[in-house]
Amino acid sequence: MRTSSGSRLSGMEKQVLSLYRGFFRATRSKSAED
Repeated sequence: MRTSSGSRLSGMEKQVLSLYRGFFRATRSKSAED
């Protein structure tokens, strides 16, 4: 996964990336809470 200069990122790819990040954050905070 290379996200240095998102020059060829399509709208969908950006959406998926943001979704992925949100999911990662949720799981991280969840495990941190446990």
